[in-house]
Amino acid sequence: MWEHFKTGLLAFLVVVSMLLTYALWSYQPSLENTQGPSTISEETTLDADQKKPSELFIPSNVIFHYNGDHLGIDKGQEDKLFNRIQQWPLSDFTKNINLTEVMKETSIEMEFATSLPLEFFANTLAYNGEEEIPQFEFNRIFIDFEKGSSVKNIYFVSDNEDETESVSATIKTNFYSDVYQTFINEGNAFSLLTFTGKDGEIIYVPEDERTLTTYTYRDNQLDVDPLKNILFSNPEIVKPSDYLPGETFYSDGSLEITVNKNTNVLQYKGLLNDETNTLRKQELLEISYNFTNDHRGFTGSNERDDSFKVFYLNDFRDNDIVYRRYLNHYPSFDENGITELYMSFDSSKVSPNRYVRPMIKLSIIAKDEETVRAGQDVLSYIEQSDMYESEKVEGLLIGYYLEKRPGNEGYYDASPGWFIKQAGSDWERIIFPSDSEAGGDNDAVESN
Repeated sequence: MWEHFKTGLLAFLVVVSMLLTYALWSYQPSLENTQGPSTISEETTLDADQKKPSELFIPSNVIFHYNGDHLGIDKGQEDKLFNRIQQWPLSDFTKNINLTEVMKETSIEMEFATSLPLEFFANTLAYNGEEEIPQFEFNRIFIDFEKGSSVKNIYFVSDNEDETESVSATIKTNFYSDVYQTFINEGNAFSLLTFTGKDGEIIYVPEDERTLTTYTYRDNQLDVDPLKNILFSNPEIVKPSDYLPGETFYSDGSLEITVNKNTNVLQYKGLLNDETNTLRKQELLEISYNFTNDHRGFTGSNERDDSFKVFYLNDFRDNDIVYRRYLNHYPSFDENGITELYMSFDSSKVSPNRYVRPMIKLSIIAKDEETVRAGQDVLSYIEQSDMYESEKVEGLLIGYYLEKRPGNEGYYDASPGWFIKQAGSDWERIIFPSDSEAGGDNDAVESN
């Protein structure tokens, strides 16, 4: 009797256990009652506006070759002229090598920081969209500026090692009086000096001192989630972890993002393809523009004189591009990377293998003025200094140095000064003897 009772009890307990197991596995609580607001962000755009192709370009220098003189205008005026030129109706694009017509005594010359693909740049111009644009790269523009000429041409010029090539187009508007009155006759122009650099390249600099605005900014942090969502295929499995002091690390096992909280810079590393093919500059610019614009990555604002412009294009090996932050129409530099968007691409992808960018936006909270040294003093210093060799100088310009305010977290100062690039070196800020006495040495800034 007792054995039958134990057997029945055991069978009963087994049945109860099975029922409980089934209930636990099959039970799903009501999402409406138990699931709070989602903590996983699905956002894929940063806090910025999309940019038109015309907003990506800016000449590094505008020179009026007029009656044997070389004249310059303020950077704001350069932008105004450049925008006006982009609205002139153009036609009859023709590729040619004979440049005897280009090098006229009276012309407007525009220099650019890097060679640009005319096919993409044409998207910023006023021309018949059905006209075929030659496959061509240029780094200078020349425009006829002779008063008596009824037909004027614009020349997109490429300086190659062996020869100088160009693409010409006809300008279908009479602009002489308007340009002369606005940019020269009203006293906006100033004298430029010439300096012979590497390979006999002529570099133009303002002869006299320039007075520019200084800025104090408050930084506004950008959210990393949109970048995590577009760069990882399964962002929901990617969790942050402390990598090094001041750094946050994200990885899915093959791709990784590192955010440095001290420098406010994000670095993304993707998979590298050993068989990467070279992209044409047209393709590289188009891919990088679409990628950045899709997630609203151009986080400056033209209205605040703070915007990213094409500064460097390399289609030789790395397929990389740099968009530099321009402040008050001048290029800006720093030591940590908050003044540039850097990308490198695999020829088979539309997203980058590497992406380095600032994770802040800037808001102006104060302005002042500062005088920048005269070009003639700068040239004299370069020629006399043991630090520089004239025949190695590839670039010399006025720009802004952006640095975090010491001991004041969240604030940045931007001050104008002179920057130089020598062959084989990065751009660096020129520290003059009087500046050195106040502290500091020459600072190498940026990577391109």
